[in-house]
Amino acid sequence: MIHTPRTDTVLVAWDLTPEPKVLIEHARELERELNAANSIIRQQQLLDEENLGLRQRIKRLEIHIDRLALERWNLAKESKP
Repeated sequence: MIHTPRTDTVLVAWDLTPEPKVLIEHARELERELNAANSIIRQQQLLDEENLGLRQRIKRLEIHIDRLALERWNLAKESKP
């Protein structure tokens, strides 16, 4: 399995004797793509963290609602003659 197929393709296309400027441009292109991919990954991580926070908040609200419902039920039960 080739781990660097794009770079290997560029080198083969240049008969393994590429001009330095071409190698630099290829490296810059790969770095731009890597930076874009890392940016997408970081955005996803931030969304995952926000999602976790929202899930935790929903859980706390559900617990609070259950407690309020139980209190109302208890009050209604106590106020019956």
